[in-house]
Amino acid sequence: MEKKISKATMSRFPVYLKALRKMQHEGKETCLSSELFEITGIQDTTIRRDFTYLSKTDNFGRRGRGYDVKHLIDCLLYTSDAADD
Repeated sequence: MEKKISKATMSRFPVYLKALRKMQHEGKETCLSSELFEITGIQDTTIRRDFTYLSKTDNFGRRGRGYDVKHLIDCLLYTSDAADD
């Protein structure tokens, strides 16, 4: 069963995407939710919860290692495209 993504969560996805693209442009390959908080102002607990909607598995990010920036960008783009359908 797929999780329904709230409008509030969907409205934050473009904010994450912009921040992640900036990180990617700067050469960052991984990021922590706390780093995204510093850029976006969105609480890291909210970021982690929002990212659970992007993954079908529980090991999307790794504690202490963070998230793969390119993978997150791809997932956000895919989710945004799917929502438009």
